[in-house]
Amino acid sequence: VSITPEVTSRGVNRAVMEQLVKLHRESHLGKRLPAYDGRKSLYTAGPLPFTSKEFVINLIDEEDGMGAPR
Repeated sequence: VSITPEVTSRGVNRAVMEQLVKLHRESHLGKRLPAYDGRKSLYTAGPLPFTSKEFVINLIDEEDGMGAPR
């Protein structure tokens, strides 16, 4: 897993992956629920339906109160 721009916070990385699963589990992830270590590794029970894929994920900064993307 590669998240760009690079983020040092595992919490932000996990939020990105949580949003990815929420948006793409049914469509692109083969209905699999991956486990993520917060860094570079993503684990699934069985193969994903692709070898490499790029996703664009926008996070909303809930603490901001403005709903601005992070």
